[in-house]
Amino acid sequence: MELSRYTPEWTEEATYGWSSACGRSCPESKDQQTADGEEYKSQLEQLGTQIESVQDFWKYNNNTPVDQIRTRESIYLFKQGFKPVWEDRRNISGGSWTFRVPKAIGPDVWTRVQLLAIGEELQDVLDDDDQLCGVGLSVRFNAHLISVWHRDASKKKSVDAILRCVLDQLPAELRPKPDNSFYKRHQDHQGFKAPPELQAVLDSQKRADDKAAADKAAAEV
Repeated sequence: MELSRYTPEWTEEATYGWSSACGRSCPESKDQQTADGEEYKSQLEQLGTQIESVQDFWKYNNNTPVDQIRTRESIYLFKQGFKPVWEDRRNISGGSWTFRVPKAIGPDVWTRVQLLAIGEELQDVLDDDDQLCGVGLSVRFNAHLISVWHRDASKKKSVDAILRCVLDQLPAELRPKPDNSFYKRHQDHQGFKAPPELQAVLDSQKRADDKAAADKAAAEV
């Protein structure tokens, strides 16, 4: 895949509709999201952008300069119906890769990662039972944190493939250093707090994971 084919003249419709939102993190936290799910959700501002084609994307992207996003603020591009909140029903079992890049190249990396999302390049490398949720950019004092969210953190194929796809599709001068990329399940963030109505989902998932691990260990004996 060559990202240069996604020019402003590209007329093909996107497979999914996309929308953008912005949010703000608390100063004392290193995480992109710090309040509990409901509180953070209330802080999100929907930008009213509906992206259904590459042409729509370029209109949005050209009118949303990254250098106007303030420190500790974030901007997200997510599939319609998904929210950039760890505790959202569609995200609660998922995770994300985060790439720390210098501010000088952050806008270019961000544009390319967004195109990988709406062009379905990221979705195509995921496990068949997994789904891309969206991508985000958070501004820090001397860096941009660019994240790729997917729905099922238990799918190792997806976890490995997201990293490989991003690194393969970025030119060498834009690739983050190996120690500036990390993966984390949403549930492992310090600020994660499962809504009571979804705790049963997590409990069931944990039991299934424990059983799978036990079965694997037994098979290796």
